Amino acid sequence: MLLEAPEVDDAPPWEPPEATLSPAASPLAIDDLGTVLARVDASPAPAYLIRGVMAEADYGMFAAEFKAGKTWATTDLAVSVASGTPWLGIFEIDSPGPVLLFAGEGGERKIARRFRAVCESRGIDPAGLPIRVCLRVPHLTSDAAMLLVEEEIEAKRPRLVIIDPLYLAARGARGSDLYEMGAHLEANVRRGP
Repeated sequence: MLLEAPEVDDAPPWEPPEATLSPAASPLAIDDLGTVLARVDASPAPAYLIRGVMAEADYGMFAAEFKAGKTWATTDLAVSVASGTPWLGIFEIDSPGPVLLFAGEGGERKIARRFRAVCESRGIDPAGLPIRVCLRVPHLTSDAAMLLVEEEIEAKRPRLVIIDPLYLAARGARGSDLYEMGAHLEANVRRGP
């Protein structure tokens, strides 16, 4: 069974998660709690990409021990978002759509094997899914690389962007040092596409 994906043009433009709730006048805007509460109360309820797990336009990270199945879980997530089928067979996808995957390890054969296995378990043709794949990860400290990522996001409007593995993208930062990783990631979260 082949599921039709929504049109790319139907995707709303990407906005940083904070854009709807916090003032952008200063990087350290300070408000009274009552003002913050009123702003949150006046905002619409968050829309979810993965119901109850991840809001739309949010970001997150899979972290686990070596060989714990992170890449398989992200492959399942990519298929779920692209097809509108439940992630891990449990979590509903409220906003299905295109996926952009940067896969820095494994190569084409392993990527194809994973996607075929996940799709076969759901009766889906992987070739028909709106998933774009790059066999390298962008370096988060490279303005040129991040500009290419921004252009792809602007052109294709993915609902989900996966960078796997993060340690290759955050070159120059030790994964065990939260401060170094934070500095690498914060610049790109602020940048937004």
